[in-house]
Amino acid sequence: MLKVSGRVHWICRRGLLELDLALNAFLLSNEALTEEQMAAFHRILELPDQVLWDMVSSREPPQDPLEEEIISKIHTALTRQN
Repeated sequence: MLKVSGRVHWICRRGLLELDLALNAFLLSNEALTEEQMAAFHRILELPDQVLWDMVSSREPPQDPLEEEIISKIHTALTRQN
């Protein structure tokens, strides 16, 4: 299991406040990820803000099952935070 690095924390800073809040909640959850999940998380972070927000807000489902796992973990972190 891998922990998210400081560099990834920096990459998680986005142009949309909502994404900043969602990704920050996920990072604060200290979720350990497998190598495959970490690769999926990196792929997600490469998406444009609006596409990523559509996934996080459940408007558009991720096409990749591992990316879907990561989005689910983000949702879980958000519900725990609230």
